Amino acid sequence: MKDIFLISSLLFSQFIFAQTKITVFQPSQPIPVNRVDSARFVDRNLVKWNYSLLARGVFLLNYEFYISDKFTGEAGVGLTYRDIVFEMMKEGNFLDYGTPVVHLCGEAGIRFYPKDFDNFEGIYLSPMVSYRSYSFEKATNNNTVSSGNVNGFKPGYNFLDFQFKFGFQYESLWNLDILGDFYVGFALRNATVSQLVEIQNNNNTTTYQPSTSTTMYPQPLCGFKLGIPF
Repeated sequence: MKDIFLISSLLFSQFIFAQTKITVFQPSQPIPVNRVDSARFVDRNLVKWNYSLLARGVFLLNYEFYISDKFTGEAGVGLTYRDIVFEMMKEGNFLDYGTPVVHLCGEAGIRFYPKDFDNFEGIYLSPMVSYRSYSFEKATNNNTVSSGNVNGFKPGYNFLDFQFKFGFQYESLWNLDILGDFYVGFALRNATVSQLVEIQNNNNTTTYQPSTSTTMYPQPLCGFKLGIPF
């Protein structure tokens, strides 16, 4: 009887041992629980192209960089040619002023990520300051007669914007290492316009005088950027 009990105990122990899986983790192996892709946390720089501004005569590249868990900095530099949209809405015919001159433009600001920094991805809020300048080679066209101090006068316009943007960035755009940045917002724009004003004289002749005016008004913002993080 004792032999039967001993044999039964050994068989039961073997069955329990066979059903128990023992896993040994080597120090060089990561724990396979909540595995984290470390590649998502190495990007601290981002270069972007704001191609939506081409319609406003601007070629602009932006650089965004990591500051803290919730903040990044952003700066941009580019070239301006002419803003056809502004010219269509503004009184005056800038097409008569000749060839536009290429100018430098720039902007700078900060970004706040409410859900913490996550490899430049997520919703953000961004106050920025932007400056753009546009001008033309000559003040008069064809045989117009000018009066006043027109020597060295170049018609044109420039914008100083105080912007506030609400946007969203997402890296896995088209399954490539390209980041998409879509934003909307508004700006308080200070626009300075320099142009020649037509004056009708008493002797039925026409002259043109330089005139500069400054106005401030709200400006809606909407755009899209493509970027490469590294």
